[in-house]
Amino acid sequence: EYVERLLPVEAETAHVNGAIAALVARRLDALQIRDPELAARDVSALARGMMDAAGLAGETDGPAVVGRLAPAVLGYLRAREPAQVASAEDEEEWRTRHDSNV
Repeated sequence: EYVERLLPVEAETAHVNGAIAALVARRLDALQIRDPELAARDVSALARGMMDAAGLAGETDGPAVVGRLAPAVLGYLRAREPAQVASAEDEEEWRTRHDSNV
């Protein structure tokens, strides 16, 4: 990731990354997560790292990666804001919704 920042990035990629970060930050702000921009950056880095590692390992099962990513992201958010973040039942609902979108 650090090396990628030193390489030239296409404008479209930079625009998409910025739009994703803004969307995540808005959602975290709506959930009243403290410092939503920082949390969005952390969540995005966590997701990118896990997805990159899966890809480098040759994984092709997107829903399996999402299944591991959801508890990691929710665990991070619960550690930051335990009173604000979804319960285990909501985590299962999140997985169900997102498994079909991968």
